[in-house]
Amino acid sequence: MEPISCAVLFELFIDTLDHFGTFLLNEDTESIERYVFEEFDDGCISFLHDNALNRLMDGGCISAEVYPLCQRLHKNFRALDGTALWNTEAVRTTSEWYELLSLADKIRKLVEN
Repeated sequence: MEPISCAVLFELFIDTLDHFGTFLLNEDTESIERYVFEEFDDGCISFLHDNALNRLMDGGCISAEVYPLCQRLHKNFRALDGTALWNTEAVRTTSEWYELLSLADKIRKLVEN
């Protein structure tokens, strides 16, 4: 099986970021569950992993500024999995989740520029 191209990897990376950000604070419970605990969770594992980030950086799709921010988003998101904060109410109300949602917004803006 051939690896996906850097361009396709970048599209999947962007799609992952499109499912996570402060916009979720205005969404209903079902949307938060789907975006955070399904879509972003799956994408985070694959497209915010160091291997994917290395390919994106080597391919010029992300900058040296974006790379460590993505690593931090991945690490801190994964750290919440299995904790008492792994629920929609915590996404809406805790500083831990707000920090992650804001970080995703920042990454998305940097990638757009």
